[in-house]
Amino acid sequence: RLKFKKGDGVLLSRTHPLEDLLTDGSVLDITPKSLVVGLVDLKDLPEDFEGVTWRLDKAANKTSYVRQMASLTKLCCRTSPGDRVAGGQSRMFDLISMGAVGDVDDYSRQKSTWQKLARTK
Repeated sequence: RLKFKKGDGVLLSRTHPLEDLLTDGSVLDITPKSLVVGLVDLKDLPEDFEGVTWRLDKAANKTSYVRQMASLTKLCCRTSPGDRVAGGQSRMFDLISMGAVGDVDDYSRQKSTWQKLARTK
């Protein structure tokens, strides 16, 4: 029996998500004979997409991840007078953003995402 639930995040790869990840998505529906998955960002599908076997892995909950990023953004944007550094951001922002933290670095480069998070303040 599959251990996927409706709404679970998934990763699609040929052999292993850390080696050849194609895209991510979420489980839309589960029936006794099928699993319906909505995939994200499928601009460049391989020519043999429908002719090969794919691996589907459970992924981290993206909603939780987005909420954590929104909380960090709010934390970093709250400053008291005199708590800003040369670039205009808070000292807390500098502390959090100094180290490489994997996917968060790529996520932070998405300007539209940061704009959406800033509007939720």
